[in-house]
Amino acid sequence: MRRPLAKPSVFLVAVLALTAIWAVPSPARAISGNHPLAVVLCKFTDQQDEPHNVAYYEDMFSQSGAGKKGVFDYWKDVSYGNLDLTGTVVKGWYTADKTVAEFNVLNRASQIDVCASKADPDIAFEDFAGVVVLTNHTNLNGPLFGGGPPTQIGGKTYPALGRMAAEEDQALSGILHETGHSFGLDHSRKLSTSTSHYNDKYDVMSCFGCYVTPEHSYQGDGGPGLNAVMLEIAQWLPPNRVSTFDNNQCRQQTYTMAALNHPEAGGPLELRIPASVRIPNAADSSGQTTSTTTSDYYTVELRSKSGWDLGIPQDAFVLHLKGQDNISYWVDAADGMTAGKVYADAAQKAYVAVNSIDPTPASTGVVTLASCKINAKLAYSGPTSGDYHDPVTLTADLAVDPSAAPIPNARVNLSLGSQSCSDVTDVSGRASCQIVLDQVPGTYSVEASYAGNDVYNAQTSAKTFTINKRNTVVQYTGPSKVTNGSAVTFQAGLAEKDGDQIEGRTVSFTLGTGATAQTCSGKTDPAGVARCEISRVLQPAGQTAMRVAFAGDDFYVASAADATVEALKGKASVSYGGPSNIANDFPATFQATLTQEDRSIPLENRTVTFTVGSGSSAQKCSGTTDAGGHAKCTIPNVAQPATATGAGVQVAFAGDDFFLPAGASATVKLLYYTGRSYGLSAKVALLPPTVVSDTGEVSTAAKSANEKSAASVSLGIVSASAVSASVTTGAGTSTGMATTGDVTIGVPGLPVIRATNVRATSQSTCQAGPFTATATGTVTIGSLTVGGIVQPTTTVAPNTVIRVGTATITLNEQKPVPGSSAGLLVNAIHISAPGVADVVVSAARSDVHNCP
Repeated sequence: MRRPLAKPSVFLVAVLALTAIWAVPSPARAISGNHPLAVVLCKFTDQQDEPHNVAYYEDMFSQSGAGKKGVFDYWKDVSYGNLDLTGTVVKGWYTADKTVAEFNVLNRASQIDVCASKADPDIAFEDFAGVVVLTNHTNLNGPLFGGGPPTQIGGKTYPALGRMAAEEDQALSGILHETGHSFGLDHSRKLSTSTSHYNDKYDVMSCFGCYVTPEHSYQGDGGPGLNAVMLEIAQWLPPNRVSTFDNNQCRQQTYTMAALNHPEAGGPLELRIPASVRIPNAADSSGQTTSTTTSDYYTVELRSKSGWDLGIPQDAFVLHLKGQDNISYWVDAADGMTAGKVYADAAQKAYVAVNSIDPTPASTGVVTLASCKINAKLAYSGPTSGDYHDPVTLTADLAVDPSAAPIPNARVNLSLGSQSCSDVTDVSGRASCQIVLDQVPGTYSVEASYAGNDVYNAQTSAKTFTINKRNTVVQYTGPSKVTNGSAVTFQAGLAEKDGDQIEGRTVSFTLGTGATAQTCSGKTDPAGVARCEISRVLQPAGQTAMRVAFAGDDFYVASAADATVEALKGKASVSYGGPSNIANDFPATFQATLTQEDRSIPLENRTVTFTVGSGSSAQKCSGTTDAGGHAKCTIPNVAQPATATGAGVQVAFAGDDFFLPAGASATVKLLYYTGRSYGLSAKVALLPPTVVSDTGEVSTAAKSANEKSAASVSLGIVSASAVSASVTTGAGTSTGMATTGDVTIGVPGLPVIRATNVRATSQSTCQAGPFTATATGTVTIGSLTVGGIVQPTTTVAPNTVIRVGTATITLNEQKPVPGSSAGLLVNAIHISAPGVADVVVSAARSDVHNCP
């Protein structure tokens, strides 16, 4: 079973370094055609193991292993089919006449001879291009070297035979390196350490630390391929796939190249730039340069991360200097140049810029060479207009002028007015970055600038850019119902169309239309919401228009939205304001106050109807409210039922388009009259009284006339003639009157009393506006004698008393009537004999009620 491969050891480093001691001559002719190898498998007297059979190594080196990615495939691939190892033979295992230790101390020529001579009987070495000795050493402790012809075997010199030796399990990259030496190929070097061998990571002939891959390899790590200089030295590059750039004058040219390991792709495989660079190529032990060479030119090649180059980090352009010493020097300062990478050697008029690499399927790349700085073309290709507060992507395209090859990985600055951003160009040469337009809408210059670098000239580009006002959307979000008379807060949202909310802008609200339209306005908060209050909604009930509007400003376009709001009728309240007393036949002015129920705000210009009484006697009038909500009206002539002492008043607001109906009720006092008059009244002892010409009790609110009379009357102790009495009412007055023509009174125990033309009058009046109540009484007596003695009657003062014994005669007796607004009882003559008799001549009483 094959043992695992170990990492290169210190011994391997030393051995590889020593290959420089065994000089490798540059090939005098092309390394092409059939170059079979004689492979000798060698073991030792003290180490007899045979790791693999002969067939294993045949597959590694000869055509029997074609397609298995061994030595045979490698050289056929990298030489573009020019180098053919067909005919390679493998012989062994042969036992050298040495122990391992003895073998290891031999010089290289002897090591080849000790092993190869054992195969001399079996191999005609003159028929082969090289001899390969593979030993059964382990742990990388065996030989690893190679060199070109001549080679001596068994005392015979073979002038065209190259040679190499390696452990049989050496990584394939080491074996390939040494077989390259056997074909006459020298080392490739790194420019920064040009006096040392190796260190060109892109070339198998520098394969210590080079980019190897474990894939696509017969044994261990394989690859990489050869650089263009090495292929050129081997004369494997087709002349028609090589182009030389003329850098004698300031010029530039863009090329599309094929990768070295993909010759099937179109384009040059190598580009050359003439350059005379002094390169140290040897140094003493102290590091001092002992010799130099001068370059012929730079080479530019494209390497694809595939096949034998799968170990390179990525597809890249690689630069080398081809020395006049026929050695290639990797320009490690350029490293592997990916898209956007540049290299400049101004002194040599060599400028290299990688424009693009297309890894699949073409395996091609675009590169621009110049002898002075490369002209670039920068074109602004982004939008030339946008809306305020919108994100906008500014874009510019950077390319070689005039080839239009993209310039990737270049920093491009883009500015629009006072705003700017930057981006690195992508593989297509496009730079894009985004800004949010936050400047005042208007016309600006949008500019793109590229500062250039060591290889490219700077460029700028500008166009006109228009920032448009941003469209807005306003949306009503307030209440869907409002009540008239109430304070209502309305709200709406303002936002950018398809964008964010807008803060700090004024939104106006219009509720209703025409003469009833009501407005308010508010500023939007951070959430884009504007609010305002209409302190008292007054709209016709029903669906009402609501319009919200933003007038626009320097940044935003105006917008508006319409909605409908249902206006509900508000509640009203009416309160009765008077009067509290009315009188038939007089005018009465009623008043009330109409307000909103909840806020006591007067309702102006509304009709209030007053209804006094009910049924057929109902009387109405209407008034219109003033600014204070006060309404009044007058019933010019109150006409309520005569029997009434009061009346109900209904106050009504019928409602309108804005407010619901409202009403109130009250009771008012109705002026009414009472009274009683009679001509005579006589009461003797315990007998009931006798009344003559008695009107009886009168009570009425209307005009009336009540009269009673008798021509003569005799009551035993009293006789009289022309006895009459009356009570009249109306026009605010109640009048009672009683008259007796001649009267004679004979009360036992008293002198006879005679009188003529006795009259008593009582009048009670309610004066309207303002109401005042008064009562007056008068008595007239034509003549009066008591016991024949004449009494004075010209003027009879109220309540004049004449005493006769225990009896009293009261003239013009006046008594107020309790319970009335005004009232008076007037007795013309009142004779009182206690226990005997009580006589009244001409009694009149009048009263008015409900007169404050």
